Amino acid sequence: MTEQAPRRSALPVPTLIQAGVIALGIVLWMTVGKAWIIVAGIGAFVPGILRELGVMRDLDEFQREASRRAAFHAYLIGGLATVCVITGLHLTGENVKYPADVVTLLLVILWLTWLFSYLMSFWGAQTTAAAVLLAFGSFWALFAVLDGIGEGGTFVEILVGIGMHLVFVVPFVAGAYAARRWPRVTGWLLLAVSAALLVLLGRPSAQEWSTRLLTLTTLVVPLVASGVGLVRVKRRDVEEAE
Repeated sequence: MTEQAPRRSALPVPTLIQAGVIALGIVLWMTVGKAWIIVAGIGAFVPGILRELGVMRDLDEFQREASRRAAFHAYLIGGLATVCVITGLHLTGENVKYPADVVTLLLVILWLTWLFSYLMSFWGAQTTAAAVLLAFGSFWALFAVLDGIGEGGTFVEILVGIGMHLVFVVPFVAGAYAARRWPRVTGWLLLAVSAALLVLLGRPSAQEWSTRLLTLTTLVVPLVASGVGLVRVKRRDVEEAE
């Protein structure tokens, strides 16, 4: 990403509509059924296909360049992640018990990479980190509530279950708050939290490795991406933002 590239403060309206469709698809995927991820897929990919075919002409040169640069970053990171997963499967000889989890994992990596790169073009590292952390913090907060209720039990047991799951929301909320105030320190702390989560949740357990890896990805990748972006913020950029 080019540090001196021109930036804009506002996202185009079509992008905001896409984000709304994607968010709706994710909520439906979490609450109604896994097949509803198709709604998020339509929001994420169909507009781009229509633009490449010349059917939609809603983006200016800056927006098209930002989108295509983000797509290239997603190709690089998503391709590397795909090769690593395939290599691991061949080396271990394991069968994938839940292949949908592996496919979802690769889709999440592709989409997160594109999202972070695209937003960086508009907002820079600090605002992008805050927005990404708030978005995924909200996702995990919703997951905590739904999972706590789904586990059942008495009212107190449900509250305790929700509270235990909400622990994972803390780094997202705290990071979003501190990203604009102390970006470099916050970046290093987010990377440290990411490493701790990898150690804590990456240990072998009774849970399928594909499911565990998907959970780790949705938890750790936003933290790592935000942390790396914030660590690279220059002192001059912080002073200008103030």
